[in-house]
Amino acid sequence: MWEIVASGQNTESYVKERLERICCSSAYVKRVKETCQICPGDHEMDERRIRCSSVTCIALAVPKGNKKPMCVKVWKVWQCPSTNAWRILGTAVEHTRGSAGCGGVHRAVITPAMRTYIGDMDETGLAPRHIWSGLRRYSEAPPLNGVPTYEQVARCVKSLRAKHGERNSVQSLQKLV
Repeated sequence: MWEIVASGQNTESYVKERLERICCSSAYVKRVKETCQICPGDHEMDERRIRCSSVTCIALAVPKGNKKPMCVKVWKVWQCPSTNAWRILGTAVEHTRGSAGCGGVHRAVITPAMRTYIGDMDETGLAPRHIWSGLRRYSEAPPLNGVPTYEQVARCVKSLRAKHGERNSVQSLQKLV
C-alpha cells in the first residue's frame, strides 16, 4: 500500500522535497514511534500523516455522507531527530484531480535556518514585528515560496517559547550566571 516517494539526510532537502511533491497538504496525525525505521540504532523517530488539501482536488472530490469533500491521496513522513534522516512514503492512489496542477496559492515556509534566526532574535528581546522586519532582509536564510507573513513569524516565536521556555525566564537567567 505504501511506496517510497523520496528520502534524504538533512532538513533543508526535506523542506524542498515537501514543497515540490506535497505542496498543498496538511498534517492530520503526528506521533513518536519508539523504534526508528529509517536508520539503525535504538532511538525514536517522528511520524506524520499528511493529507492532500489542494483546492483543485477538494473542488473535484465527492463528499461522503456528512463529511466534507477531500482528496484520497495520503503521505507518511518519517523523520529521525538524531540523524536528520527522513523518508516520504505515499499511497498508490492518485489525486482526485489526476495529473492536473494543484492550482492553490502556496504559502511561504519557515525553514530551519529562519527558525534559528527567529529564536536568536527572540532571545535578545526583540518584538515579533521587528524580527519579521529583519527576517525580510536576512540573507543567511533564503525564503522558500516568498517571505513568511507576520502571523507566521509570531506563531513561530510562540511555539519556540513554548518549546524552549520564555526569553529572560528564571531558567535562562540562571544559565547566564
